[in-house]
Amino acid sequence: MSQSDLLNLPYILPGQSQKHVIHNEAIRRLDAMVHLAVVSRTTAVLPQTANAGDRYIVPADAGSTWPGNPFDVVAWQDGAWEHFTPRPGWLSWVMDEAQLFVWTGTDWQSVSAAASSGPSSPEAPTLSLMQNSTAPDAFTVEWTSGSGDTTAFESEYQLSSASSWTQGPTAGPSDTALTIDGLFPGNVYRVRLRATGPGGSSTWSNTVDAETPNFTVFVDPMRGSDANPGSYIAPYSSLAPLAARLDALSAAETLTAYVSSATYTDETIETNGLVGEGTITFAPGCKMVWTQVGVSASAITTTGSGGLLTIFGNGLEISGYLYGTGNGIACSNTTLVAHDIVVSTCQDGMSAHGVGHLEAYRCRVTNCTKFAAVHVNTATSYHEDCFFQPSDGATGICRIENSLQNVFKTCTFTASPSADTLRMELGAGTELKRCEIGTLNQRVDLIDHVNAEDCFIHGYIDGNAAADLTRVFGKLSLRLRNGGQIVVTDSVLAGPATNDSYIYSNYLPGSFGDIVTERCVISGYGASAIELVDQQRLDLWNASASAITDCVFFNNASDFDAHASQASRVTGVSATDPGMGVANTLLMSDYAVTLAGVGFPAASAVDVGAPASIKP
Repeated sequence: MSQSDLLNLPYILPGQSQKHVIHNEAIRRLDAMVHLAVVSRTTAVLPQTANAGDRYIVPADAGSTWPGNPFDVVAWQDGAWEHFTPRPGWLSWVMDEAQLFVWTGTDWQSVSAAASSGPSSPEAPTLSLMQNSTAPDAFTVEWTSGSGDTTAFESEYQLSSASSWTQGPTAGPSDTALTIDGLFPGNVYRVRLRATGPGGSSTWSNTVDAETPNFTVFVDPMRGSDANPGSYIAPYSSLAPLAARLDALSAAETLTAYVSSATYTDETIETNGLVGEGTITFAPGCKMVWTQVGVSASAITTTGSGGLLTIFGNGLEISGYLYGTGNGIACSNTTLVAHDIVVSTCQDGMSAHGVGHLEAYRCRVTNCTKFAAVHVNTATSYHEDCFFQPSDGATGICRIENSLQNVFKTCTFTASPSADTLRMELGAGTELKRCEIGTLNQRVDLIDHVNAEDCFIHGYIDGNAAADLTRVFGKLSLRLRNGGQIVVTDSVLAGPATNDSYIYSNYLPGSFGDIVTERCVISGYGASAIELVDQQRLDLWNASASAITDCVFFNNASDFDAHASQASRVTGVSATDPGMGVANTLLMSDYAVTLAGVGFPAASAVDVGAPASIKP
């Protein structure tokens, strides 16, 4: 290296001849640059002569007469002009302006002006709450910036009841919003911001309060208050806030609630705009009881648009909601899923409306004054392991008013206690699977549409209905009427539900619908199993598509009366007694026979019916 890095002073190299020349050159440079004071920085034309040591700053618009480049320093030394390239930070006193200047790398700037135009402290931002987050541990704030140089925004937050502040996240200079997370659900927080820059920090902004949503809530009448946030430490005292919290959910939000064991008198959970998803778990021992005579109310009702509410009842008992349109549990345009709930003494036990969907598991509905279950409009439903019994004087056991899918699996349906209410009004899409329909001693009247499979049945069906019974067992009577179509296949029928006959006609409708019986055992009827009474009814049978094919008749007072024995489409009938069981239980094995080629289940056939825990 032959010269220094900063001032380009020449070095004396080893073995250098005429060392004094190199040394003097370095001295000359130092003499020109140290304690720099120039005559002017605006002289347009380079002076032809000058006093020894005069120095100038080449003006920005210098002509070609100036050596070097604009803003360089030139010095008159030994009768000639020498120029020097400044480095950032060089200071020079300019004598004709009587000011000190600094070279910034691009310009000679007055030191006093530079000081007065330096970075200033930014102004505090103006803060506002942007949104409470859908997450239970965060919220977002936004702000508008003040003036001044800003490099970042710093945040602090605290619980609204606290005195100390906690450092929050930092945002960039162009940001206008930030999210503070890692917070506790169900609390009110206070937040503030300040701007920072080269000139320092602003004062703190105004404060805003934000509540972190609490998506897990608790109800406890013993230690709660409805003014609380519903947290475990500060629970609600009643069920009333739950509906409001459910209605406040967005479609992407989910609420979980836990209800302590207590009797909740004259309380309801009725939503009006459910679009989110909720789950309510009742502790064992909970009761919802309505005591306001003549006031219409439903215990649990969801109304909204596509929302979902799941109830884990753990034996929740609902009673007394029997005025006006009172329901035990109901949904409209939403989905309601109920587990382990006992409903009694209501108008309707459970119902679905609009485009709603209701599911019930291990629920028991009794003593309801209208229907134990009713689903209307375009609602659908699914029921499993449930028990249904209306009150005396009720309209019916259940009613399905549409042809959409409504499924009952391993459910029990019984008449009212005094058997004055027997009706089940079913839609074309209703499916009964492995159910108990009626009891050994009480029949059920099946209206409109019946689709039953692998069920015990003690039932009566009018011939104007549409029915498809497959592998049913029990007691059954069918009345010949016009307009219907009934098909019974692979079933064991052990006696009448009414009139002592399996198929009978007690009036002349003008025509008969079709009743088709295939591969069935028909036994235990106290009159003629097939009773047509007279020639006119025989003619109506023969004009229909009714048929009896590959069936076994035995142990009846008579299998066919005199006219029925002449009926068309009665083929493959056997009167051999296959040794059927005593038929005194609700189990299929008690009705089963072993009959080669007919297809009946053996005596080891699986038992069906609702669990013993929900049976009367």
